[in-house]
Amino acid sequence: MLKMSEQTNELFKALAEFQQEVKQPKKDADNPFFKSKYVPLESVIDVIHTYGGKHGLAEVTFPAVSENGLEFGVGVMITHSSGQYIQFPAITMKPDTATPQGIGSAMTYARRHALSSAFGIASEADDDANAISGNGKKVEPPKPATAIQIKALTKEIERMAELAGIAYEKAEKGILTHLNIAKKLKDITNEEYGTMLGYINKMIPVYEKKASEKKATEQAAHQDAQVEQVGMEMQYNIPGK
Repeated sequence: MLKMSEQTNELFKALAEFQQEVKQPKKDADNPFFKSKYVPLESVIDVIHTYGGKHGLAEVTFPAVSENGLEFGVGVMITHSSGQYIQFPAITMKPDTATPQGIGSAMTYARRHALSSAFGIASEADDDANAISGNGKKVEPPKPATAIQIKALTKEIERMAELAGIAYEKAEKGILTHLNIAKKLKDITNEEYGTMLGYINKMIPVYEKKASEKKATEQAAHQDAQVEQVGMEMQYNIPGK
């Protein structure tokens, strides 16, 4: 079950800034069994420390074992310098062989995927878990956007809707339709999250400018009306001789 601190505003703000700034690490580790490339764990951690530290973010990982004692993995907690946090359910998997090497491989693999998913890092193209899967080459489905990403997008869409003077539902549907990526926000993928965030960040300044121009026009019209009212009063209230 997902666990969060009572307040999360500073944490989600920092995560949104982190994900806008982060540069996806290169897939420079070879998986000879599947003839694919992936981002090694140390590179995932390096990216998190390099970009996350700037925004007060840090990660805490802890070992996890399933209730039946046959699956091993890790859980991830993202912390913020404000004291706010979010803890994700542990990822566990059954190793192909219950040896120290097999268990260690399962936990390393789970840690890389858990951290990548929590921070929105694309660490793999294909399934490279040959040490624990024992299966042939697999093509993984698109990774869904995380709960943090959905919440961050929701706040940005709310802001955009307010500036545009429209209902949130209309703004969300308009963005999804324009980008042609999903029918509902909860169904977007990790990649589509980046596309939506980039589009919203591009459009918000446009709506801010329009809102500012509208306010200036309304203020000018109000001043003109006041001047006209004063003129009318002077015209029809001339002191008698």
